[in-house]
Amino acid sequence: MPNDPQISNRFTEIETFISDAQTWSEIEPRLEAHFASYACVLLSGAIEAAVERIVALKMKAVGDIAAETYVVKAVAQRFRNPDWGTINGLLGDFGDVYKASWVIQFPSGGITDDSLQSINTIKNDLAHTGATSLHVTLRDVQSYLESVIPAINYLEDLLVPVVI
Repeated sequence: MPNDPQISNRFTEIETFISDAQTWSEIEPRLEAHFASYACVLLSGAIEAAVERIVALKMKAVGDIAAETYVVKAVAQRFRNPDWGTINGLLGDFGDVYKASWVIQFPSGGITDDSLQSINTIKNDLAHTGATSLHVTLRDVQSYLESVIPAINYLEDLLVPVVI
């Protein structure tokens, strides 16, 4: 789990929801796709919030309040539907070294890329076509979560300086 308690708590809440939803789905199996879809929406929001928080922590460490305010607001307005490309683009805005590091650690077309894309697709399908067309399982969402957590940890390690 990420080091930052605010980020970590968000992902722990999702893990708890998935666990609870698995139990509820045993009682009524038709609910599983609905619970799984909802978990994808929660997960997408948690990823957005985590990246925004990580950027805020990085900018706070810079010590320039005006720059911190500007960057945090810009990221909050621009960073939506987090996928591999949006994260890669954001890191590129910080510098080529950050972007290259991300590409090496989490290559395009890899499991993290696939998971992020699946999360967005499910979230958007739910919003635009409704739940009847969804065939996602809670096991799928648990797998997405497990592949995304290392990426969030990596971003935190990459961008947030360790204060000793």
